[in-house]
Amino acid sequence: HEKPSLFIRSLLLLSYLPSVQGCLLSSRKIFGQISFAEQVKYEIRSFIVPPLLTLKSISIDNETLNYSEIFFQRACVPFSNLFYSLCNNHARTREKLSNLLDEFGVLQDESEKLDQWLHKYLIKEIVQTNLSTANAQTLLLIEKTSYFFQFILNWTLLIMEYYLLMGFDLSLYSKRELYDVYFYFAQIILFTHINVYKTSKNILNTTVPFLVQLNQKQQTNKNQINNQFVQQINSLIQHHSNDDPLAEFTNENNASQKKTKRKNPNVLVATNNEYHEQELLLIHGHFAMSTAMHRCLKALDIERRLKFSR
Repeated sequence: HEKPSLFIRSLLLLSYLPSVQGCLLSSRKIFGQISFAEQVKYEIRSFIVPPLLTLKSISIDNETLNYSEIFFQRACVPFSNLFYSLCNNHARTREKLSNLLDEFGVLQDESEKLDQWLHKYLIKEIVQTNLSTANAQTLLLIEKTSYFFQFILNWTLLIMEYYLLMGFDLSLYSKRELYDVYFYFAQIILFTHINVYKTSKNILNTTVPFLVQLNQKQQTNKNQINNQFVQQINSLIQHHSNDDPLAEFTNENNASQKKTKRKNPNVLVATNNEYHEQELLLIHGHFAMSTAMHRCLKALDIERRLKFSR
């Protein structure tokens, strides 16, 4: 809510993702420490826990690996542009966000294609790794869930919400526009966002304990991680050791701590669910406020028309 000076915004812009000659955007490091592409993978895994970034026992063929890597590299572009947009003043930021929505729209289509590609492949790999005793209902949920699409849709809705709210901050809406703005904000954007978080919570509560069990069944090969993406995230875990609810998927250093967590897999969902609950409360608050404002404006409009009719 504060408005940092131009110097502070420029300093952050230059230091967050410093450019290196001949280095791809996805290979740049945040503050020179964390690969941007790996951070994107980590954020996806923290939000919705896709099996592709979680199961350490599955082997990923070259075609699937390349397809997935291309998506992650492609995702770095709009997310970096989002950060760069937020380093401008509010008016300029709002202008850039409107253009950024087109990029995220394209990324949504690509994420949906990736989910469709992974659906049959992941189920096939889970069954082939001698884990076919899994709950059929959970397997069906994994097969039908669009993990990456849910993540990109969540960020698209966040941008749309911020774009509309900045319109209030900049006093851009006329009195006649407020009725439509509140209606669109509440009934379209926030309503959709509430459903996204509810779906994500259901996925977490259903699939995370199941994924933990799958990793536990590979206990005999605990020193061998076949999943290349899990190997990549290994180097990132140390930077998030305090807030990563899924650290035991890749961290093999603290055996006693792992045994404690394995007794209750639902503990792993707690951090994610807490975040989703907080966001849901915030969105519900915005939804209630916008709906109330929309009804008030509608009542005032009806009252005004009645006065003119008399």
